[in-house]
Order: sequence, then structure tokens, then C-alpha cells
Amino acid sequence: MALLGVGVTQIIEGGREQLVNQSTSELEATKINYGIKINQMGFGFRGQSDNVAIINAALTDVNGGNLTPQQKSVIKQILQNEIKARNIEYATLVGIDQKIIVNANSDRTDQIFNPNGLVSEVINNPEQIKTTEIASWKDLVKESPPILPILPQNQDVLIRYTFTPVFRPNTSQVIGVLVSGDVVDGKFSIVEDTIKEFNGGYSGIYKIIENQKFDLSSALTENDTNKGQTIASEKILNLSLENLEDIVSLRDQIGNTTYTFTAQILRNFENQPVGVLVRGTPETALNQIISNSLSAQGQTAATVLIINVLLILILGRVIAKPIESLQLTAEKFAEGNYRLRANVLGKDEIGKLASTFNDLADNIEQSESILMLDSTKVSLFQEITGTTTLDEDDVNKVFDRALPKAKEILEIDRLVIYRFKPDWSGYISNEAGDLDLPSALDEKINDPCIPPELRQAYINGRVVATQNVYTAGFAPEHEDLMYRLQIKSNLVVPIVTQGQLFGLLIAHHCRQHHEWEEREIAFLGQIALRFGVILDRINILKDQMAAATRAEQLKEITLALAASLNRNQVLDTAVRQVRNALKTDRTIVYEFDESWKGTITAEAVGLNFPSALGATIADPCFADKYVEKYQQGRVKATSDIYRAGLTQCHLQQLEPFAVRANLVAPILVNRKLIGLLICHQCSDVRNWDTNDIELFSQLATQVGLSLERVKLLELQLNSEKIQREGKELLQKRALELLMQVDPVSQGDLTIRASVTEDEIGTIADSYNATIESLRKIVSQVQMAAVEVAQTTINNENDVRMLRDEIEEQVTNISEALQTINQMSRSSNLVAENAEQAEEALQKAQESLEIGDSAMNRTVRSIIEIRSTVQQASEQVKKLGDTTQNISTVVGLIGRFAAQTHLLALKASIEAARAGEQGTGFAVIAEEVRSLATQSAQATADIDKLVNEILSETKIVVTAMEEGSDQVIEGSKLVEETRQSLNQIAAATIQINELVEAIAAAAFEQSENSENVKLKMGDVARVAQKTTLSVTQLSDSFVELQQVARTLESNVSQFKVS
Repeated sequence: MALLGVGVTQIIEGGREQLVNQSTSELEATKINYGIKINQMGFGFRGQSDNVAIINAALTDVNGGNLTPQQKSVIKQILQNEIKARNIEYATLVGIDQKIIVNANSDRTDQIFNPNGLVSEVINNPEQIKTTEIASWKDLVKESPPILPILPQNQDVLIRYTFTPVFRPNTSQVIGVLVSGDVVDGKFSIVEDTIKEFNGGYSGIYKIIENQKFDLSSALTENDTNKGQTIASEKILNLSLENLEDIVSLRDQIGNTTYTFTAQILRNFENQPVGVLVRGTPETALNQIISNSLSAQGQTAATVLIINVLLILILGRVIAKPIESLQLTAEKFAEGNYRLRANVLGKDEIGKLASTFNDLADNIEQSESILMLDSTKVSLFQEITGTTTLDEDDVNKVFDRALPKAKEILEIDRLVIYRFKPDWSGYISNEAGDLDLPSALDEKINDPCIPPELRQAYINGRVVATQNVYTAGFAPEHEDLMYRLQIKSNLVVPIVTQGQLFGLLIAHHCRQHHEWEEREIAFLGQIALRFGVILDRINILKDQMAAATRAEQLKEITLALAASLNRNQVLDTAVRQVRNALKTDRTIVYEFDESWKGTITAEAVGLNFPSALGATIADPCFADKYVEKYQQGRVKATSDIYRAGLTQCHLQQLEPFAVRANLVAPILVNRKLIGLLICHQCSDVRNWDTNDIELFSQLATQVGLSLERVKLLELQLNSEKIQREGKELLQKRALELLMQVDPVSQGDLTIRASVTEDEIGTIADSYNATIESLRKIVSQVQMAAVEVAQTTINNENDVRMLRDEIEEQVTNISEALQTINQMSRSSNLVAENAEQAEEALQKAQESLEIGDSAMNRTVRSIIEIRSTVQQASEQVKKLGDTTQNISTVVGLIGRFAAQTHLLALKASIEAARAGEQGTGFAVIAEEVRSLATQSAQATADIDKLVNEILSETKIVVTAMEEGSDQVIEGSKLVEETRQSLNQIAAATIQINELVEAIAAAAFEQSENSENVKLKMGDVARVAQKTTLSVTQLSDSFVELQQVARTLESNVSQFKVS
């Protein structure tokens, strides 16, 4: 029994060890399933990173521009298709500034989006990142994916991310990042695949939140009612955190079932644990084996040992070796040999395990095939959008290359493009089909036009997948077509470009009926979307070229209109040029009268159609219904007049001119409706292109502007005629004025010009006032010149007498000085010879009396000189003031001459503008300017002369003021000298009376004599200085007299009375 117990224990331990190995293998398979989705996302978004529309959007953002609504719509549709095809939550294009450019869900444009800094990481290190991260609940709310309502509120989620760089073409510069995200929480597809592959058990994914706490993201057992059930304890989870590098195992329970659990950590980009993958293998099968073994062993105790040995051998052979072989196979499979399969040796538990492993291997190999197929799809997508397409031929080449490859991927029998005509009938434009099947290109399709509501449905994304076309209720003619083409199942997806339905991409199964899968529908939709992208590119290029052509046409027509010189030329040029530009059968100008009845005043029409020129059309409804609309700029395009709801009366008015379609725009002149510019298409109906309508509207505006221009030109010509007549009259009056004022140039200031009420009269009046002022000034100058001359003549004799008397005074003073010198010498000899002193004293007394008499005369003369100098100074100052007035008047005359010169110059310019008519006026204007120049020259000469007089007058005034001061100073010195002489006389008398005391006082007398000598020297020097001043004064009077005579001579040239 002990041996039996040991055997049972070994069986249990060996079985549990094998269960751990089995659970480990199943966990590896779970990891592969978990990673497949990330790889698929990586492949898909790596392909989208080469999408031209994605690249252009990123380039626009990196260059600081804004996406157009159309660009934004295309990118959003691409991202939404990725979300739908891959069942993910995030698809976002982010700029290098980490701001969202476009995202698939709620609009988050310009919001910062940098999950865990990984957008920045890709920008700095441009390689794709595939990782598992924790995403915040706040960011999930901002994105608002459809899964949001079923998630636990306010809880962060586990998410699988890919970050794919978008490069500038032909460079390694990152211009954007594509972010895809698949939320793990609340999704059971990952764990459900594992449960299905291994026929039960437990599979779960846990996220690690703050403080190393665990929260369930997704879990499932073999019983679907146990979705989201957690493990009884967190031991296996904590154990995985303690062994970050290894797979850990543990036995635990969920409900009443015991499982062998294995778990391994999920790491983020920073290599930090963010989640745990858990696989639980139930011990039910092992317990059944053990129970059966114990029952067999209990039947007979006698054979326990033998059975135990046999059992050990059997288990060693049946269980251990197959499990070891299975483990070895699993290890090689995990290394990448996906074609390797386990040997199934029986239907026992080991055989089931091997069979389950093979099923899992088949699924993994199939997933790998799907990945390879996705890679082929991505290459096809890149080929479609990456090919340079410049016109429709290039587009057809892309269609022809892409259809066979798409057909091969879908494994279908035929793939065609059904393209619409303008009337919404259609034809097969491109085809890829098996050679043994009839070609759809050869079929003439009599399919009725697609109704508008169905067209709109296709524009909105309608997809039709039909398993059996003969039970789908198609129209009989449609069924006949499909019967001829041997179609059994078809799939129809729309090709949309710029919001318009271009055609349909249709897949056919012709050999058997086929139930279309979601992946096939999504793939064909991606092909159609990329066809739409390259068509958008072509249409944008066409629009640009058409816009350039329209701009050139508009410029040429505008220049032609600008060259027209009258109204008729404008209208004829307009109808001819517009008809040529729009390729219409007829173009007319329809002008209104006061009652809004119209007449066709200009026409350009083809040779095969009737002329409408001169026709009068009266529309009684026009004034009430249409005037205001056309006044506001209405442009009306009618593709078929018989389907436009026109009245019978209106149709009858148009029928004589064979009109089938028309285009009407208003002609506005000064914002007033004067007529209509109308294009007629007579050969057939015509769907007017939007660009043609826009060009037509601009041309109608240019016609109105040209009519305004020619009207202004006519007004300008009339104005020029009036101005020319006015200039001729002005020339005549100016000539009369010049003849009247010509004597002024000869100095006759008594002339007066005739004053009239025109501009010349104003000039004449101003001229008369100026001449009158000049006459008064010249009269004043003449009087002042006479007075100055007379004053200088009157004072000349007084100045000459003054100079003679001062010279005589100087002589007497010199004689007195000599006498005093002799007296001084005599004083020294007084002590020796009293008689000689007495005689000397007598001579001195006589000399003193003579000196006193001379002094008295000198004082009288100096007083007279001072009076004369003061009078002369006042006269000279008066002359300076008068001269200053002359200078002011001369300045006024100069300004008047300058004004006259300016008026003459302006008259010359106006004469030059007038051409030959102004030649005579130009001659007169030149004479006026010459007269003004002479007046200015004469004024300048007078001004120069007056300035010279002022300068000389100032010098004379200064000299007189200095002479007056010197005379006063001389008077003082003479008075002092006189007092000194009186003292000498008193002393001489005293000496004469005290002869006896001469000897004793000789020394004192000698000193007095020296003092007298010094004083007399001073008097002599003052007298000499006074003589010099008076001489200068006399010379100044002579110069002043000459200036006065010159001034009198100059002003005598003017006639003032």
C-alpha cells in the first residue's frame, strides 16, 4: 500500500507538472494572439504613413498652414476606415508640435496628444513603436470612442498602441506621427480565441494600476456566463511581479474548479510592468485519470504492485514521452517553425492536448498568412496612392495595374470599374477577369439611370454585398446582363471623389455563390477609397489648370474690352470673345429700356443658327420677378429650357432662335441693371460647368466696367472741349493784360490794368495794387534820397570848419606846451636869476592869456561840432529807417515777381497740355515770365543797392556816435586844461607879487611846472585824436553824399506821377 501511495503521489505530481508545462504552452499561444493584433496595426499604419493624402496633410501642418475642409474630410475618412477594419478605438494623425491634426472620433484638432511621451520619442527617433500602455480615463473621454459607454467609469484602461512616423517625401525628416490604439478593457476576443483553441480553461488579462494594484481588463472561462470573473486570490499576480523575467505558475480556484495558472508580465515601452497575462488550465482531466487509476488499483490488492509497476511504465511511456515530445514541438514552434505539428498518438488527454496544439498552430499559421496578406494589401495600397498621376490616362493605368492584384488577393473571378456618364448612365471602363469568362468590356449596358437617392446613398458609403444575384430582386435587364457575364455573387462599393460619385468598384464570383466576409468588404472599400484619393488629386490638378486657363481668358478678354473706345465696340468685342471662350452657339447682349422691355443690341452667332440681332422681346413678368434678383448679381444657368419649368410664353419667345440651353448674367453700370449678357446652346442641351459659370459671371462684370469706362471717356472728351475753349478765352485776356502792363518794364509806375470778373481780372487787380505800393515806395525813396543829399551838402561846410578850428587848436596847444616847457626850465633857474624868472613869468602870463583865449574858442567850437554831429546822426538814422522801408517794399516786389513768374510757368504748362491750340498762349506766358524775371532782377539790384546804403549808413552812424563821444571827452579835457591854466595864472601872479620868496619856493614851483607839462601833453594828445575823428567824419560825409546821389539817380528812372 505504501508503494501504491508512492505511485499515486508520483502520478499526481507528474500530472501536475505536465499541466504546468501545458499551461505554459497555452500562455505562449495567448501571448502570440495578443501580439498579432499589434503587428496587424503596425502593418496597416505603416502603409497609411505612405498615403499621399496623409503626407500632404502633415506637410500642410508642418508648414504652418490649415487643412481645407475637403482635406480634413478625406483624412478623417481614411482613419475611420482603419478603425472599422481593425476594430480599434484610436486612429490619429499628430503633428510634430504634438498637436492633433485629424482624428477618427470626436474632433480634437489642435489638442495636445502625446501618450506617455511616445509621440515625442518617435519624432526624435524615427522608428515605429509597438507597445502596451496604460491610458488615462480623461484622454479616453476626450477621444470618445464607441466602446466608452461599456467601460467602467473613471478607470484608466490598458491599451495596445502603435506609433508610426510620417516622413517628408524622399527624406528622413519626420513631419507627423500616426497613432493607433486598441483598448484591451472590456474586449473578450483576445481571451476568447485562447479558450476556443484549447477547449476551455481560464484566460485573463490584468492591468497594473498605481501602487502595484491589479484590476481586471478582460477574462473568460469555458462558460460564457463567467465573462469578467477574477481569480479567487491575487497570489499568481503578485508572484509574477516578484519574477518579472519568468513565467510563474500556481494552483488556485475559480468557483469550485481548481486550475493550474501560469502568468507573465506585460511591459510598456519604458520596460515597466503594466499588465499580466494569465492562463488557467483546469485539473479536471488529470483528476479523472487519477480517479480511474485508484479505482482499478483498489479492485485487487494482490496485484497492486504489478499494476503499479505497469502503470508507472505506461504513464512513463504514454504520458511522459508524448508530453516531452509535445513540449519539444512547442519550443521549436515558438522559435518560428510554424509548419511543425505534434504527433497525435491517441484520443486520450495527451492526444487531445496534441490535437489542441495542432489546432492552435494552424490558427497561428493562418494568422501569419493573414499578416502576410495584409502586407501584400499594404503594398498594393502604397502602389495605388504612390504612383504619379497627372491625367486620366495615368489613372486608367493605375486602375489596370491595381485590379488584377486586388482580384488575386480577394480570390475572385472578376473585378470591374463601372463608371458613370454625365446623364448617370454607365459603362465598364476597366476590368480584370479570368480568361475563360466573358469580358464585361464588350457588353453594351442598357442600365437605367441611377436615381438621385441611390446616388446619395453611395456617396454616404453604401455597400451592396449579394450572395445570390438571381434572388436579390434586380431589374430584368440587369439580371440578363449578369446572366450573360455568368455572375453568381457580387460586391459593390462606391468610388467617391470630391464628394461626387465617380463610379462603382464591383467584384464578381462566377463559378459558385459566395458569402462575402467583412474583411473582403473592408479591403474592397480601402481600394475604392484609394482610387478616390488619386481621382481627387487629378481633379484638383484639373481645377488648377482650368483656373489658370480661365484667368488667362479673363485677362485677354479684359484687355480686348479695354482697347474698345466706344459703346458699340465694347458690346461687339464682348459677345465675340465670350462666345469663343465658352464655346457656345450664340452670345448676345440684351438691353432694357425704361419699361424693362428689351432689345438685342449685339450678337455673335454660329453660321448654322438664326440671328437674333435687333429682336425685341417683352417679358411682362420680368420687372416684377427678376429685376431685383439680377440687380443683386444673379447668374442663371439652364441646361435644358424644356425641363426648366419655363412658361409657354417664354418658350415661344426662345423657339425662333433654336435655343436649347442658356446662361444669363446681369450687366451692371454704376450698380444699375442696364441689360443681360446671354449665352445660347442651340445644338443640344448643355450641363453648364461651375467653372464656366464663374468665368461668365466675371466677364459680365467686366462688360459693365468697360461700359462705365467708355461713358467716362465720353464725359472726359466733352470736358476737354470745354476746357480748351476756356483756355483760348484765357489766352486772349492774358495777352490784353500783358499789353496793358508792358510800360511797367520801362519804369512807368503810373500804368493801371483793366480789371474784369474772370481770373485774369483777379491778376490785374493784384498787379494794380502791387504797382501802387511800389509807386509809393519809390516816391518815398526819391524824397529820402533828396533829403540825404541836401543834409550832406548843408553839413559839409560845418564839418570842414570844425576840422580847421580843431587843427588851429592843436597848433595853439602845441605852442602852449612849448611855453610851459620853457617855463619849467625857467623855474629851475629861479633861485639863480630872479629877473630872468620875472620875465619868464610875464611871458608865461601872456601865453596863458593867449591859451585861455584859445581854450575858450576851442570849447565853443567843440560845442558846435557836437551839435552838428548830433544833427547829422539823426539825419543818417532817419535815412537808415527810410532805407529799411525801401528794403521791405523791394522784398514785396520780389515776391510779386516770383508769383508772376510762377503764374507764367503754370500758364506755359497748361499751354503745353493744350497742344497746338495753346501755342499763342505759350508765347504770351513766356513774355510774362520774361517780364517777371526782369522785375525780379531789377528788384534784386535795388535790394542790393539798398543793402549797401544800409551798410554805409550804419558805418556813418557808428562813426558819428564815436566822434560825438570823443568831442564830449575833448570838452572835458579842455575844461580841465583851462582850470590848470587858471591855476598857472594865479601862481604866476603870486610869484610876481612874491619875488622875494622865489628862491625859497623854487623847488615847489618846479614840481608844479612838471604837472602842468604833463597836463598839457594830455591836452595835446586829445586834440590830435579829435582832429583824426573829425577828419574821418568829414570823409564819411563825402561817401554819404556819393551814396545819396547814386540812390537819387537810380530811383529817378521810375515814373511815379
